[in-house]
Amino acid sequence: MGILRYGLESVPLGIDTAGVIRKVGSNVRNVAVGDRIFALAPHGCITSRLVLPSSLAVKLPDDLSFEDAATMPCCFATAIHSLLDVGGMVKGQVSLPFESNRVQL
Repeated sequence: MGILRYGLESVPLGIDTAGVIRKVGSNVRNVAVGDRIFALAPHGCITSRLVLPSSLAVKLPDDLSFEDAATMPCCFATAIHSLLDVGGMVKGQVSLPFESNRVQL
């Protein structure tokens, strides 16, 4: 997907994050100081302060907690990559999800 390099040494622990914007660069238009966001942090996010491109940050809806939001970026990016890039899905097609975690005894 172009966000992470391949190889065991290049993938950091923790690439999903959520928090509050404290500073923004002069050319940033999609988020502002004080915004609650979730993001992909390609260089890792296990830190108390994080700097990343604004294109990787998305504003949180008011009813979404930081805890829930921090679990979403990588999962959604994986699903989009799987459908569009690997599966070749195009406009007008439909994906029919099947339950894959059912255990039958």
